[in-house]
Amino acid sequence: MSTTQAQGTLTPVKPLVTVAAPVAATDKPFDPMSTAIDAKAENIKSMVGHGVVFAGSFRGTAGMIVHGTIEGDLIVDDDENGKAGTVLITETGVVKGMVCAQRIVICGSADAVVARKYLVIGKSAKIKGHTFFEQMASEAGAEIEGVIRRLRPGSGVDPVAEIITHRHRVAAEQGQTATGGAGAITALSASGSLHAVAANG
Repeated sequence: MSTTQAQGTLTPVKPLVTVAAPVAATDKPFDPMSTAIDAKAENIKSMVGHGVVFAGSFRGTAGMIVHGTIEGDLIVDDDENGKAGTVLITETGVVKGMVCAQRIVICGSADAVVARKYLVIGKSAKIKGHTFFEQMASEAGAEIEGVIRRLRPGSGVDPVAEIITHRHRVAAEQGQTATGGAGAITALSASGSLHAVAANG
């Protein structure tokens, strides 16, 4: 069962919906640009629909499809059976914050991305900030600005800490306070556990 901690309304996805976007159904080697994401196989249970603006950060399990806008961070954990957390941001999808999950397919836009396993970047994707991944495939035409870094097991790199540090630096330069969600930035540690980091910490 998917759990969520957020403000706003989420629409459940019908279990047999298939969305034409590239990602594999297992952790085996895959051809990311030719494999459709199947909502049942990927355990995708939630979505932000077209035209919906979700104010605040979202944290859940299993899978999530974003057609609309999330004004905050988006964190999707593995489910209770160990199925990898999966995020699909479609061409119309926008995340004005950080996206963290085991597997991420992005065809829309995001401010920062942490894909702990696979990252697939479609040709219409726009990523404005830091991008971290273990394995990545990208179509020609995608726009990525900022740090692009491969995560290697045992490296000790904490991608979320780097993103948070960057947020604070940019906010300080602009004379603002960095925030995320309801006064906190949802973070994914190097070990894979999730926690909240105070916005002023």
